[in-house]
Amino acid sequence: MTTYIIRRLIMAIIVLLLVTTIVFFAMRLLPGDPIRMLVAQSQEVNFTEEQVELLRHQHGLDRSLIIQYFDWLGDILHGDLGRSVFTNAPVVDQITQRLPVTFHLGILAFIISIIIGIPAGIISAVRRATWTDTSVTTLANLGITVPQ
Repeated sequence: MTTYIIRRLIMAIIVLLLVTTIVFFAMRLLPGDPIRMLVAQSQEVNFTEEQVELLRHQHGLDRSLIIQYFDWLGDILHGDLGRSVFTNAPVVDQITQRLPVTFHLGILAFIISIIIGIPAGIISAVRRATWTDTSVTTLANLGITVPQ
């Protein structure tokens, strides 16, 4: 059992590294320059090329992709998720600010799904092959397939 758990942990680490690598490099392949996007959102319209290059240097975008990736990975392992491009606030602060509302919505959705789902399942099981069962099953399938 211990070898199974160790093997699963090693596989989880490999998958996490692969996913972070793919996501990091896929984001870098997107068209457009993040610094130009940051400059375009700023109130100041007249940025000189030197200011743009200074911003690029401050954000570390003037280094090679491999160095950027390992710097980013090191920051993530130290708990630094960076700063938001839109608000320039630390991402950790924004997550902790929004986490209570997210938990509240998740718990509320869980409670509502239990209140509706268990009685609907019981009704469907008791009245098999009737129009009630068909209606409950159809509604459940529609609820599953509706996009979030």
